[in-house]
Amino acid sequence: MAYSEYLDDPLDEHYQIEPGEWVEEGAIPDEELEVRKQLVALKLCEDRLRKCGFFWRLFNSEEYKGYLHIAKTVNDNLMKLVNRTPQHKAAIRRIVNSMPENNGGRESLKDFIK
Repeated sequence: MAYSEYLDDPLDEHYQIEPGEWVEEGAIPDEELEVRKQLVALKLCEDRLRKCGFFWRLFNSEEYKGYLHIAKTVNDNLMKLVNRTPQHKAAIRRIVNSMPENNGGRESLKDFIK
């Protein structure tokens, strides 16, 4: 019996059908929801870090150091999360495996799927 229309088992590394932006409660494992939330936090932090001005980075301003620290913390938290259980690792692998080959996401997340 399948876990949901998207997965046969929470340890699957590929979706049967890729979920859209909205899924019904219980359709994907709670571990995957945790990973997705942490991925969103990482994306927001990295976007903010990229928007830091040249001079902020050049002179290592307090604002830049603060954003850099936050981004590193969120990155470390994601790494801890995906290594917490086999279900978390499977979730990040499903997410990465569903990305198009050349969109950059796979490359930026490669350390998390090892």
